[in-house]
Amino acid sequence: MNTKKSQVTGTDKTYKKLILVIIALAIVALMYNLGIMSFIGDEALRSLVSMEMHYRNNYIMPTTNGEFYFSKPPLYNWILLTFFYVYGSVDEWIARFPTVIFTLLFTFTIYHFYKNTFETKRWAILLALMFLTCGRIMFWDSFLALIDIFFSLLMFLMFMLAYRFGHKENKWMFFFSLYGLGFLGFMLKGFPAPMFLAITMMTYITMYKKWSWLLSKFHLFNVLIFGGFVALYYYLYNQSYEASETVAPLLEQATKRTILKYPVVDVLKHIVTYPFENLYHFLPWSIFALLLIRPDFIKKIKENDLINYSFWCFIANVSVYWVSPEVFPRYVLMLVPLIFAVFTYFLQFEIKLPTWRLKIANSLLYFIALILPVGVYVVFFVDETDVVNHLVLKTVFISILMAVTIWLIFKYRQYFYYFIVIDILLLRIFFDAVIMPSRAVYSHTTQVKNESIALARKYEPLHVYKDTRLFFNNLFYITNEKDQLIDKQSVLLPQHFYVIDSLDWQSNFADKTMKVDSVMDGEFRQKRYVIKLK
Repeated sequence: MNTKKSQVTGTDKTYKKLILVIIALAIVALMYNLGIMSFIGDEALRSLVSMEMHYRNNYIMPTTNGEFYFSKPPLYNWILLTFFYVYGSVDEWIARFPTVIFTLLFTFTIYHFYKNTFETKRWAILLALMFLTCGRIMFWDSFLALIDIFFSLLMFLMFMLAYRFGHKENKWMFFFSLYGLGFLGFMLKGFPAPMFLAITMMTYITMYKKWSWLLSKFHLFNVLIFGGFVALYYYLYNQSYEASETVAPLLEQATKRTILKYPVVDVLKHIVTYPFENLYHFLPWSIFALLLIRPDFIKKIKENDLINYSFWCFIANVSVYWVSPEVFPRYVLMLVPLIFAVFTYFLQFEIKLPTWRLKIANSLLYFIALILPVGVYVVFFVDETDVVNHLVLKTVFISILMAVTIWLIFKYRQYFYYFIVIDILLLRIFFDAVIMPSRAVYSHTTQVKNESIALARKYEPLHVYKDTRLFFNNLFYITNEKDQLIDKQSVLLPQHFYVIDSLDWQSNFADKTMKVDSVMDGEFRQKRYVIKLK
């Protein structure tokens, strides 16, 4: 590799063209076939709760199937409802579109806060692109209608604004940013937000010895504001249902995958494996973790105050998940820019005189670039891709574009990492064009969708019987098709149809009712019967 030029420098004209190409590819990658796949369970849940708020004309108290839903406060449902109102309909594309917006906004926010941290702003651009194109974002979280991208954006803003206002000695805005964003986070996911709030606040205060701030009027006032808004929400909630009953489910959601719920052996196993799991989920840029293997690591990060803060903020917040078995990678998306910033900080130095660490990292990235044009042909050996139109044309076209990037890498080595970004975006477009359509046909969620819509069209009135649990996918598609709330009833009425658990029907109602249809349950993949009185 040419070590005389930095991989993020070069002529301004060439660089700008490259960035424009990346922006165009990113928009296509994030938007193409966005709504083609049917909902997974959590996506359906978010939209179902939003629709039921509309049908019940109650925007404070979430419900599913007409029953109280305690696991999440309603802020994200309000956001989804806004998009549903604006577009005048409810479907997968509209529900996922906010995720795309928040993903792009998150990417820009990373650049904004780190743009003056490195030798040039181009390093901050690369950092933002690394986040956008890491595996977990590109091939999972950026195309699902889930809370986590938006929640992570708010928590990242909390980290950064606490640092910015803390260094300006603006105690009012320091605490307001913590508690204001903490409240919004609480209204999204409940207790994880106050956890990030407390850990981040104590990390900053400990690092910069601001202990007196804890007892300041600014802190007390913002605590009162935070508590007041939470109290106001639960006061409004209490008008419809006993608000105290929501606390236990929120705590259960926050702690069910933590050290509090698992044996010591499982915790110890997770502590050992967790770093390696994250290296996998955030490839290819997690490869740069190699750059942290150096004896002067602590000394070096202290030379840049924001990088030093980013590292310790990352360590403090990730520690909760490091000792908590069964956590999903999307729970720590807000922490990824912090550690990627540390990677980028060392990358800008090591690239001038490549070390063994950087040589290994670059070799792995070169390997990825070389293998991708050939690797895409694996789809020819996957039976499910037989439903994809023009499969050969799409595969050959993407393969040629990826091969061109290899040629460009060797011609313009100073832009090496940007061509890796382009390769990943091309792979996502290929994923959109080939994998998403095949999943849209063969996924069990599609069977659930089709069967649920068919039930909604055939049977009226349709209810869920008593304690029968029908999964969120089923409920969403039935509710959306009928455009009305699907309630639960405990009494069977003539000329009405009921969805019932198959075992319950066989044990208690087989002699009184007839089975007229069935539907696959979205979670357990077992049949639920549609019955009617004889």
